[in-house]
Amino acid sequence: GRVTEVHVFLDEDEESGWYIEEVIEGSTIGQVLALTQWDKIELMRLVKLQVDAAIKSDRLKPNDAMKILADYERGLQGYTYLSLDGAAAPAPTPAVVAPV
Repeated sequence: GRVTEVHVFLDEDEESGWYIEEVIEGSTIGQVLALTQWDKIELMRLVKLQVDAAIKSDRLKPNDAMKILADYERGLQGYTYLSLDGAAAPAPTPAVVAPV
């Protein structure tokens, strides 16, 4: 997938000495899956079928099932970045490197 891209320009006329001209958002997991012929709506439907079956057979409590579905959906909407705590990484924020 595409990584988030930030166009930063140095400009002595700016108070900070620089400005961000453009931020191009990176690809979400759902977008990357679509590139490989997977449909995130269909994936959600399949996971929901499995979760429903687990509830009916008393292998999963409804509360836990809702958490699983919410986490799965949130994961599909997240970016393809890894995070240190295992949670889906939030949308990246621009970072500026001081000129050398």
